[in-house]
Amino acid sequence: MFVGQKLVLQLLELGSSEKAIQWLDKVLHTSEADGQMITLIRGAPVTTSVDLTSRLRLVPLSDLPDSPQKRRMTSFDFSQRPSVAGMLDWEPPSSALVISYPKHPFLVGQEDPVAGDYIADSDLVSDAILALTIVGPRIVIHAVNWFSFDDPDLEAARLGVSLSSRNVEVIPNRRLEAFPPLDAAMAQQAVEAFISLKGSAKEKVRIALSRLRLALSRHSTGDKALEVAIAFETLLEDGGNAEMTHKIKVRTARLIGGSPAERERNAAIVGKTYEVRSAVVHKGHVDPSMSLRLRQGEAKVSAESVVALAMEVCAKLIWTILRRQNIPVWTSFDVAEHTGGE
Repeated sequence: MFVGQKLVLQLLELGSSEKAIQWLDKVLHTSEADGQMITLIRGAPVTTSVDLTSRLRLVPLSDLPDSPQKRRMTSFDFSQRPSVAGMLDWEPPSSALVISYPKHPFLVGQEDPVAGDYIADSDLVSDAILALTIVGPRIVIHAVNWFSFDDPDLEAARLGVSLSSRNVEVIPNRRLEAFPPLDAAMAQQAVEAFISLKGSAKEKVRIALSRLRLALSRHSTGDKALEVAIAFETLLEDGGNAEMTHKIKVRTARLIGGSPAERERNAAIVGKTYEVRSAVVHKGHVDPSMSLRLRQGEAKVSAESVVALAMEVCAKLIWTILRRQNIPVWTSFDVAEHTGGE
């Protein structure tokens, strides 16, 4: 029903009625075409394209082909937006996740269902965004996404500039593009390892990654401590409530492994983070002047610094589980002889 106005627009652009009719003939006789699902993300800058899986590629925004959607996202003056979305007001996304669709259906009926592979690929993109959290760690969030046909003639036949987005639960108060460019090898390892996980292990790691991202995004030290504690407990709990803090810090240290000094430090970081968490749970807030001594003989550090270290330890813990491709059976792990990270 909109073919008339599209034809007029092509006539104005091409300056020839014959060429405009040829364009329409091509559009109406194309049943399938090559295209791409493009998802712009924040917090994962790259300088060159990175193949995260056999189908999923992470590219700089500048490498995307020209399109109305890209122009809208790059030409918009973010600094003029009303301050309703925190730091997201001030920076456009700098990278994109791309999945190619060779021979994708072009003309379909309104009653046709959404392609199953498109839904599955949307889940793949979500998992990749979440997995990239541990490369740093860093905050990586979805910005907008769209589908684009490679042939500009076919893209011109579509109605308007179609963009979709998702609500961001917690708006960070830091510039996401200030994170350093991703290490390509680590990004690929993180995504492939997370996607390869199965069953309950994958669900637990998904929850832990989500909580780690929230911890990185929260504004107050107390809220950060609560989120990262949930991440630890999701991965390390065994169904019991006895001596939870002791079990969490010991299992973290043993599973990550390293030298005795590294284990002691990781255990101390987790233990002191739980002191911050306890202050929030019992008092409702963390005293801004609160400082903690990680180990005997060391200078005291702020609660904020302790929780920041805990988020790094949490990322290492998730890395260890991804490399193992499983979460240990804790009743066996606690009594076994091992060096951790095995």
